[in-house]
Amino acid sequence: MCNLANDHTFSGAFLIPYLILLVLEGLPLQLLQFAIGTRLRKGSVGVWRVISPYLTGVGKRKWLWSKLASWPNQRLQKPLAKQSNKMVSGCSVKWHDSCSKSLC
Repeated sequence: MCNLANDHTFSGAFLIPYLILLVLEGLPLQLLQFAIGTRLRKGSVGVWRVISPYLTGVGKRKWLWSKLASWPNQRLQKPLAKQSNKMVSGCSVKWHDSCSKSLC
């Protein structure tokens, strides 16, 4: 049986068509959505609903994708913020007062 996962000749074959379609389809559609959304003051779901009621799913998919993509960032932000507050709270250097006096 042929194992394509270990064959290095197919490793980037999808990249060129992906980049071509990204430039030819993805960016113009994104700019179209931004322009119509700004003009009509609507979000991504509302823009595609105005274009055609059948395209409402495109806006819902983009909204869902943005929520799923931002979820790891939100989950990591809280522990990192708590950790940085602990590090700063133990600091006894009065750097703010000395900086503000030297600038005046």
